[in-house]
Amino acid sequence: MHLRPRRVSSLRCLELARELVPRAAVTGGWLVLNGRTDIACVTGAHAVQLGRGALPIDAARRVLDPDCAVGVSVHGAEESREASALGADFLLLGTIFSTPSHPGMPAGGEALISACADAGPPVIAIGGIDMDLIGSVNSAGAYGVAVIRAVWQADDPAGAVQRLVLALERQTGASGNSHTGEARV
Repeated sequence: MHLRPRRVSSLRCLELARELVPRAAVTGGWLVLNGRTDIACVTGAHAVQLGRGALPIDAARRVLDPDCAVGVSVHGAEESREASALGADFLLLGTIFSTPSHPGMPAGGEALISACADAGPPVIAIGGIDMDLIGSVNSAGAYGVAVIRAVWQADDPAGAVQRLVLALERQTGASGNSHTGEARV
């Protein structure tokens, strides 16, 4: 789960994180907090996602539990290499395909994934990804995907998640492109 609290108060974000951390743990998943290192510290979240304007990786690591993973939002090969050199545990790479959530952002497609996949940390691709694109995204070197519309706009969101996980697991097994042998959605 990814908690991206752009328009909620710190108190509401804290309440949500306290509720979601144990729910994620029960499923073997993670709660990733976008940009809220402070709340990740207090709640024991599994990871933080640092974007532009967030704490630097080294500062976040000084306050986080050592088991808390640190991800960085990147948009190209140079940023990917820099984040890797600074110690990022994973990279959230986008925009891969055109998406209404980021209008006007150029889409890098599979070429962007390929350019960033060798930076070191696992690449989680984001931006316009759906069931039909899982194979090409994984073949290009993505370790996993982050989706919004593919689940929120589905008639059966839980079923959509299951289908995405199965598709990614099939691709991961076929390409050998997983760091742990597990698919990540």
